[in-house]
Amino acid sequence: MKKFLLFFITLSILSSDLLATGLKVATSYKNAIEQGKAQNKHIVFFVKSNHCPWCEKMEEETFSDQRVIYLLNEQYIFFSVNMSYKNEIKNIPAEFIPRGTPTTFIIDPHTQELLYTMRGYKSAQNVLFRLSK
Repeated sequence: MKKFLLFFITLSILSSDLLATGLKVATSYKNAIEQGKAQNKHIVFFVKSNHCPWCEKMEEETFSDQRVIYLLNEQYIFFSVNMSYKNEIKNIPAEFIPRGTPTTFIIDPHTQELLYTMRGYKSAQNVLFRLSK
């Protein structure tokens, strides 16, 4: 019985890991631009800050939604920074440092031109609608 229980627990852990795909996140702005150019994908750049309940809500609900994760992983390069940490924003172009958070930018990696801005909290459904256009 113990062996069967151990086998079942192991199988459950492995299958949940396979089903729960994570959001692929570029390691830096420069890396996001390079990946975007190489893969011919736009950049989704999420800017958050500490003590921002709406930022936390977007991370916990919107960016953990499997439909959003799938869309971002397949069609975009995702990158995020926390404005509360100066070392995270030091290599970000000034036009992509918003006054308020959360802010999500869509950027063309080839020209680094701003294509679209989403200010404030957006639900998974709202992000899916906007990114599917």
